[in-house]
Formats: sequence, C-alpha cells, structure tokens
Amino acid sequence: MLIVYHHMLKADDEHPCPECSAFTDHVPHLAHSHVADVTFAMEAAAPIDQFRAYMARMGRPDIPVYSSAGGRFRDRLHPSPQGTDSFGLSAFLRDGGRVYRTYATQGRGVDGVPLIDLVPYGRRESFEDSPEGWPQRKTYSFGKVHDDYTSDELAGLAAPSTTGETYRGDSST
Repeated sequence: MLIVYHHMLKADDEHPCPECSAFTDHVPHLAHSHVADVTFAMEAAAPIDQFRAYMARMGRPDIPVYSSAGGRFRDRLHPSPQGTDSFGLSAFLRDGGRVYRTYATQGRGVDGVPLIDLVPYGRRESFEDSPEGWPQRKTYSFGKVHDDYTSDELAGLAAPSTTGETYRGDSST
C-alpha cells in the first residue's frame, strides 16, 4: 500500500507553502507505517534536486520524494477543483498488476496542522466559532516553514502570520 502527499512545491519556489511545510513536520516516523506494510512518499512539481534540498531543510530526508515535473502524474492522478497546483493526499493499493487509488482528498485536515485541529479552538481562524475576545487570524494565514517563526511567535506572544502582521480579528473577514 502507498500513501502519497501531493506537495505544492514548484520549481524555483522561494516561499514553500506553509501548510505543506507544517504537514511535512507532522509526518510520523516512517517505521510506524512500514510495520503495517504501508509506504509513505511525497511528490511535487519541483525538480527532484530542489525537492530533496527542501526536505533536508525540513529535517526529513528520510521521506521518499518524487518529482512530477514534466510528467503527467498531476494531470492524471491529482485532479482538483483548485487545479494541479493544489495539495492533496492519495492512497493506493496494488493488486497483482493493477493499482487502485482507494482514497483521495484535497480538503481541510490534510493541509498542515492536524494536531492543532484537534484542540477545542483549533486554528482560531476567522470562520471558526470562537468565544468573544478569543484571538483569531485570517483564514489560511496560519503557519510558516518551521524555521521562519520569530522568537515572539514561538513564545506565544504573537499570532503566526504569513504576512508578518498580527491579526486581532474583525467582522469583515
């Protein structure tokens, strides 16, 4: 069995997707899937050398990576309403000479911070039902590549933001 994460890293991408990066940080040790006869891998449209360098930066050179650059993999096996540049997760089963995709999603819960989604107030994004006065941030503005956080963000003194601004919430978003 095979699980593939469809990473949004593109050729010459200087700012990798923060949600894809958070997902990468949350991948458990591969031994946990190997004992269940499951292989986990990632694919991206970035060239393979760039993808491997990114994975080394993330501290995850153990995860097998594949480049779909110049190929038809994304067009044929990763259709998405957001287009082929979107993230996603697919599971495959091989039965003899046939391969079946048994699961595919491009929805929330795959986009990077699954552990945070489990706590009562979740990501504290503006669409969520949070108590009055609870800090919120703009939807999909959460997260950065793990080594891009400031010391204030890591200490919990500022809400992480991809724009560099602290979002205090308002009724217009």
